[in-house]
Amino acid sequence: MIKLCIDKFGYNPDFLFVAMTNDPIDIQPFKNANFLPPIGVSGWRAEKQSFGLISFAMLEEQNLVDQHTGYYATSKENVLHLPAETGSSNNDPTIRTIVLDQWHPDLKLNLEEFLVSLGDRLTTSKVITFNGSYSIKAEDGRTLVKLFADKEKMYITLRNDNIPVAFIDKPRIKIGVGLNAKSFVLIYSGIDDLTGDHYNKLAMDLIEIIVDFVEQ
Repeated sequence: MIKLCIDKFGYNPDFLFVAMTNDPIDIQPFKNANFLPPIGVSGWRAEKQSFGLISFAMLEEQNLVDQHTGYYATSKENVLHLPAETGSSNNDPTIRTIVLDQWHPDLKLNLEEFLVSLGDRLTTSKVITFNGSYSIKAEDGRTLVKLFADKEKMYITLRNDNIPVAFIDKPRIKIGVGLNAKSFVLIYSGIDDLTGDHYNKLAMDLIEIIVDFVEQ
């Protein structure tokens, strides 16, 4: 791995450790002070030029790994399914949700009924209500799905990590404030009827996508 790093990213005589991450290509490492190496403030100031980051996505872009075959495919399936804490990009637009009481009442009711049907399918995660959105959280507290509305549309987003291949090219948005903002992929926006009727194919398809994502 060190040889590959030298070949593709330049020579450094003092490689001590290489940790592969699951961050996007355009990640800005160490921007968030909560995720700095544990060497103290003075140590970081003195040594920060010695730290870098290499993600699997960067190696994919260089055609060094294939997401469908070999060891990378195995690790992606078994290890890299946990959402990255630093998966947001400055290129992603930031979305500020509005409080539930300001949502269009028909859209609010529609989304609530959809969540009832979705909640019946969840076993290892749960739906949490916030001021401006509904979140589906894993047992350890990670937010995996955000659902919200405004006066015109409903929105369903998946946390931007190991998303289904069908949604790789979907728009990414940041939800949150400042350095705590996380990157999500917008898989649905609209005003369709999403009530949980078994004859409602769109609602059932979205439920299957969400359940597969959060309980993989």
